[in-house]
Amino acid sequence: MDLARWSLEDYYASAWTRLLLRLGANPWRCEYCRHNFVSFRPRKQRYAPRRRGTSGAGSRIVA
Repeated sequence: MDLARWSLEDYYASAWTRLLLRLGANPWRCEYCRHNFVSFRPRKQRYAPRRRGTSGAGSRIVA
């Protein structure tokens, strides 16, 4: 999941969301579903899937 930050100047936030932001919550936006939310937890690092079959094991066909 890719998360980006959003600002109050660009998006409408309810009174409860603004209160949480003043208390130190982080504003996050999901890039896939475009949902804005706030969280006190830090963002995890991005997931980078590795390509399968790069080790060469099992990729050979023996006749």
